[in-house]
Amino acid sequence: MKTRIEIKGKGYILQHPGNRAWLRLQKDLLNVSTGQYDSEKMLDFCFEHVVFPEPGGKLNLDAIELEELEVWQNLLPRFLRNKLSAGDTGKGFVIADAPAQPPA
Repeated sequence: MKTRIEIKGKGYILQHPGNRAWLRLQKDLLNVSTGQYDSEKMLDFCFEHVVFPEPGGKLNLDAIELEELEVWQNLLPRFLRNKLSAGDTGKGFVIADAPAQPPA
């Protein structure tokens, strides 16, 4: 599954890493005591394997703006769970192109 998004006028392609990788990632990231994901590990994984800036290159957690960090923290879990639709907007992002959602 691929989706094109825009954040602050910059384009990105999000490519799902696959079900097996997503399940492993959830297991590795979940803090059992709080029930929350480790955002740092999730973003590092996603910037390496999921988020592809247009044009080329990769994002780095230490090099993005704080505003963008908050956008990625909210956006990526939704993307990985296939909860985005074309035309969706959220805090700081626009979904430019997303696969059709299955009928409810």
